[in-house]
Amino acid sequence: MSYLRSAELTLAIAVSIVSIGAGLAVADSLRCGNRVVSVGDSRNRVRTLCGEPDDVVRRTDTRSLIRKVPDPGCLTGAGQQPCTAVETYTRDIPIEQWTYNPGAGRLLKHLFFEEGALQRVETGTHGAD
Repeated sequence: MSYLRSAELTLAIAVSIVSIGAGLAVADSLRCGNRVVSVGDSRNRVRTLCGEPDDVVRRTDTRSLIRKVPDPGCLTGAGQQPCTAVETYTRDIPIEQWTYNPGAGRLLKHLFFEEGALQRVETGTHGAD
């Protein structure tokens, strides 16, 4: 009897996990009719091939980035080349999320642009008319 309950619980958990994940899928391209847009494409190219999005959300993400900078107080090697140091800095990154709603019974497409270039495509829930 306990084995049956354990199996039922395992099945219920598996179905829940699949259901949660079913609402979102990530891809690196999107078909618009007989054309395809891919990660790296510009907003203008996507708009030209796919048309105007049904919704646009704009935001700015502040990110911490790392870069190498010369360290003038340090010399190394026979040619006395300057060493490099690592510097952390923040930068505001403009983000746009475009949503295409193909209609009832079809899945929403969410396109994410950073600094004007397509970074990812997500498939969302079912659209509406």
